[in-house]
Amino acid sequence: MAEEKWTGGCQCGAVRYELSVKPDNPCLCHCRICQKQVANAFGAWTGSHRDNFRVTRGTIAHFQSSAAALRGFCSNCGTPLTYEALSRPRTEVTIGSLDRHAEITPIRNIGVEAMQPWVADIMH
Repeated sequence: MAEEKWTGGCQCGAVRYELSVKPDNPCLCHCRICQKQVANAFGAWTGSHRDNFRVTRGTIAHFQSSAAALRGFCSNCGTPLTYEALSRPRTEVTIGSLDRHAEITPIRNIGVEAMQPWVADIMH
C-alpha cells in the first residue's frame, strides 16, 4: 500500500512539511493561547503521531507558550504551523497551512471555556 502524503507550509514558502498519513482528530481550539497564536477567535488543528511528520524545507521556529506545549511558526513570515503538547508524541498542524485544507473538517470544539461569546451565534 502506497503512503498517502499530506503536505503544507507557510505563506512565504520558506517552510514546508509533510505528513505520511491523513491527519486525524481535526478540531477547533478556543483556548486563549490558541487565540493569541493565530490572532483569531480559535485555532483549527489536525495532526498525527510525530513519527508521521517531517519538515521538508526550512526550519520551524518554536515558542514555548506554556510548560506544557511548543508552538511552531515560520520565523520569516510568521505563519502559525504546529502545536506540540510535551506530554504526547503528536504534532498538530494548522488546518489552514495544509495544501489540501478543504478536505479536513473539524469534528469537535476544545478549549470552549475561552470561546468568544459570538462564535456560537455564527456557526450554523
